[in-house]
Amino acid sequence: MLRFGKIIIGLVLIGSLTLVLSYCSSSSSDSGTASNGTASAGAGASASTGAIMSATMGLSATTAGSAGSSSTGASSLSKARNLSEAINGMYSGLRAKRANANTLKAKFMAAAAPYSAQSITTMPCASGTMTMDIVTPDIVTAITDTTMTITYDNCTENINNVLQVQNGTLVFVDSDSSFTFSLGNSTTPYTNKITRLSDNVVLQDEVTTMTFSGALSNLVSCGTGTEYSNLTIDMDGNLHSKGIDDAGVPYDNIAAFTAYKLVANSNLDTSCTATGGTIDESGKLAYTDNLDSKGNASMDMSAANPLNLTWRSDGTLGDYYQVGGTVSMVTPCFTGSLTLQTTTEIYLPTNGDCPTAGEVVVSGSVNGSVVYTSTGGVEVRDGTGVLVETHASCDEAQACI
Repeated sequence: MLRFGKIIIGLVLIGSLTLVLSYCSSSSSDSGTASNGTASAGAGASASTGAIMSATMGLSATTAGSAGSSSTGASSLSKARNLSEAINGMYSGLRAKRANANTLKAKFMAAAAPYSAQSITTMPCASGTMTMDIVTPDIVTAITDTTMTITYDNCTENINNVLQVQNGTLVFVDSDSSFTFSLGNSTTPYTNKITRLSDNVVLQDEVTTMTFSGALSNLVSCGTGTEYSNLTIDMDGNLHSKGIDDAGVPYDNIAAFTAYKLVANSNLDTSCTATGGTIDESGKLAYTDNLDSKGNASMDMSAANPLNLTWRSDGTLGDYYQVGGTVSMVTPCFTGSLTLQTTTEIYLPTNGDCPTAGEVVVSGSVNGSVVYTSTGGVEVRDGTGVLVETHASCDEAQACI
C-alpha cells in the first residue's frame, strides 16, 4: 500500500548508485574515439572522472540507506555538503538508533519480563492481503535481533483514484551492529504496480529482487563512549522499473548489482567524529535503458584491485581525496579497462560542485591524466603530458563516458 512506501529504504541506494551509470544519456561533442578507432584520451579521462564520482556517490548513497529510517532521513543525508558530512551523518543516525534500542532494553530488563517474541498482524487491503510478522528481542529466549517480514498477496488499494497492487515479500532484520534488507527472492520477486484509473495509465510498474546487508565492526574508544569505525555493505539483485515520470515521459530501465561490496574504514577523533578514512568498492553495477540504448552502461570493479578512495577532512572547508584501483567500463562512448592512480590529492570544497585541485593518472585502454583546476575546470592530458582537452567544469568533462 502507498503508506508503506517509506519502508523500502533500500531503493534510495539503488537510485543514487545508478546515477553513476547514467552519464552517457547526456550529449557530448567528444565521441570518445580517435581517428584510428581506439579510445581517445578524452574518453578515458571522462571515464576516470565517472569512476571517481562512483566512489563518492556510492558512499553517500550507502550512508543514506544505512542510517535513515525514513525517506526524510535519507534525503537529508544525500544533500550532505561533502563526504565527511555524509559519513558523520551516518554515525549520528546510528548513535540515535542504538540509544533508543538500549533504552527499550533497559526498561524491559527492569520490568523483569520479556516483551512479545512474535506478533502477526494482517493489514487491511481493498482486496488481497498484507501480513506483517514481527519478531522482537526477548530476554528469555535470548533473541537479540528485530525481524520484520511483510508479505503482500495481491494487496490492492485505491487511493484518490490511483490503484496500487503489490505482491511478494519484504524482510528487514536489524541489530545493534548489522542489518539485512531484502525484496523478493530468486523465485518470487516483489512487484509494485500503480495505475491511474481515470485513463488506465500505468504510472509505475516495478519488479525487484534484491538483498542488501550492512555490518559494523571494530569498536574503538572515543569521546565518552565507543564507536564502530568499519562499515561493510553487500548487495546483489536487480530492479526493473517502468512507467511515466512527472513530466509524462515514459521510462523503462533496469538497475543490476552483482556481488557489489563497499568497505569503509573511518578515522575517529576524540569526539567520535570521522575525520578521514578509506573506502573500497568492488563488484559490478549495470544500468540498462530499454527505451534508449545510449543510456546503457556498466562498471565492473576489480575484487583484486578494487576502486579505492582515501579521504581526509579539512574541517568545515572541504575534503581531500586520493583514488586508485582498476575498473572496466562498457558504455556507448567508451569500452575498456582503466587503472587509476592519484599523483596530486583531489580537493573538493564544501558546497563545491567540482574539485579545485588534483591530478589522476589513467592507464590501461587509454593513457593520460585528469587535472582539476583552481576554477573547477578539468584538463585532459595524453600519455606524454600534452594538453588535449579543456572543460569548464567537471560535469562537462564527464558528460559522456
